[in-house]
This record gives sequence, C-alpha cells and structure tokens, in this order.
Amino acid sequence: MNHPLFNVLNPKTMLFFLSIFSQLVPVDDSSSHQFAFFYGVYMSAMHMIWFCLVAWLVTSKKVLGVFHRAGHRVNQVCGVGLIAFGASLVLAK
Repeated sequence: MNHPLFNVLNPKTMLFFLSIFSQLVPVDDSSSHQFAFFYGVYMSAMHMIWFCLVAWLVTSKKVLGVFHRAGHRVNQVCGVGLIAFGASLVLAK
C-alpha cells in the first residue's frame, strides 16, 4: 500500500520537478524567484488535492466492490499484456 510520504521522499519525483523548473523559470528575470515559489506552491496544492481526491474515490465502498469483482480479470489482462510485450522483445531484431 502506498503511503503519502512515498511521493514526497522519492528522489525521482524531486528530480523530475527540478528539471521542469529549470526549463520554465527564466534566469535573467528578477521576478523568477517569485515565479518559482508560486509555481511550486501551486503544484504542491494541485498534487495534494489530486491525491486526496484519488484516495477518497478509490477507498469508497462502491469502488472497492468493483475492484474486488474485476480484480481477477484485470490481472489476467495485465498478464497477457506483459507476456505479449516480453515476446515482442524476444522476437525483435
């Protein structure tokens, strides 16, 4: 089960957003620090809202019932997809 701190403590996530900031924030502008700060606050707020919404929706009794009923079929479809992907890698030139 994923814990909310996994995403915060994940270095790949931090590097991903650092690479986006380095492309979006102009270095020659004096207001770039304010832009970076407000953009960071905005992105943090949007991620918090999104993950709270997803957690709330996924843990509802109705959705959990659908997951339990469809779980075996989803595992079968994913298994077939992974086998097909592996076969395509083996058969690739």
